[in-house]
Amino acid sequence: MDTVRSWAADLLRRFIAAGLVSPGDLVPGSVVHGFVHFEAGVQLPCDQCGALKSPGELKRCSRCKSARYCSAQCQRADWKEHRKTCLV
Repeated sequence: MDTVRSWAADLLRRFIAAGLVSPGDLVPGSVVHGFVHFEAGVQLPCDQCGALKSPGELKRCSRCKSARYCSAQCQRADWKEHRKTCLV
């Protein structure tokens, strides 16, 4: 069940990053299905500096796997804030 929640939370982050939804919006299943197929062309922002990268270029937080960073420097710079929500 935790894997499903993690996947769903990650997918929602991608929707928000891509501008498809805003926090609090209801997301119909057809949108989710279409987004999963479209995902290959999506660029996501670094959680610290906002640089757009393909999902494979971004490194994930090793604890929660949800925060994404373009470099170790960005991850270190964001740690003070990110640790407040990391694995809450």
